[in-house]
Amino acid sequence: LADAVAEMDVAMVIRESHELQDIEAALARIGDGSYGICIECGGEIGRARLKADPRAKRCLACQIRVLPILPTGA
Repeated sequence: LADAVAEMDVAMVIRESHELQDIEAALARIGDGSYGICIECGGEIGRARLKADPRAKRCLACQIRVLPILPTGA
C-alpha cells in the first residue's frame, strides 16, 4: 500500500511540474505576443478554448490531430 501511495505522489508531482511548465510557456507567449496563436497552423485559438484552458497552445483542430478526443464510452 505504501508503494502505491508513493507512486501516486510521484505521479502527482510530475503532473504538477508539467502543468507549471505549460503555465510558464503561456506566460512567455503572452510576453512575446504569440499568445492565442496556434503553434501548429498559426491560426487563432478560439476564445472559448483559451477560456477553458488558458495554457492551450494549439487550436482545437490541430489539438485533435495531435491528441484525438476519444468517443464517449470508449
